[in-house]
This record gives sequence, C-alpha cells and structure tokens, in this order.
Amino acid sequence: MAKKSKKHQSKNEDGGIVYSTNPGWNPFAELNNLVDEPTEGNEVDTLTLHFEKKGRNGKPVTLVKNWTSETLLKETGKAIQQYCGVGGSIKDDVLLLQGDQREKIEAFAAKQQLKTKRVGA
Repeated sequence: MAKKSKKHQSKNEDGGIVYSTNPGWNPFAELNNLVDEPTEGNEVDTLTLHFEKKGRNGKPVTLVKNWTSETLLKETGKAIQQYCGVGGSIKDDVLLLQGDQREKIEAFAAKQQLKTKRVGA
C-alpha cells in the first residue's frame, strides 16, 4: 500500500469532523476556546402540556414535551404516571398519558418546582 503524502494527512489524530448535523455547531469554537460548557444550574426549562385526540381513534391523550434531559424524562415521567394513576409511555422524548391529565400534571410540577405551560385549547 502506498504511503500518503503529508499534505493529505490530517493534523488531528482523531481524523477531525467532516460533517455535523448540529445546527449550532461552530467548527472553530474549540480552536478559539469558545466552547460553552453545560452548567447544572440552568437546566430548568418549561414543560409544555398538549391535549389531543387526533390520530388516536378519538381517545384523549395528554402530551408532555420539552424535556431538558432523557434521565429527567424517565424518572419524572414514571412519577407523573403514578401520581395521576394512569397509563402512559415515552416516545420520541415525549411523555404520553391517557386522558386529560393537565391539571394533575400542573399540581405535580408545582410540588417538584418544575415550570409548565399549556399549549392549545
């Protein structure tokens, strides 16, 4: 096998990133020390509560969206299901609960110091 010339070799040992799907990615941020390191204190975000019947054979469903992390979704989602006393599931980072549970979720979120916002009717 032929040896590559030096001008085609990567300066990075990792090979570098060729393409990124992250819309906020800056390829020169690491070189210029502009990388934002996540802090644990600012993870509080507003959960959005949606209510819909479309596409579910007329069955009412409450959707809880805008989770900041997957671990928060799994832990808090299970606790919300138990608090409301209903079944539910997690699909595509969205918590699905059977029935209209928006009032109960708001009460639970107030106890857990989470912010909520109703979206839609």
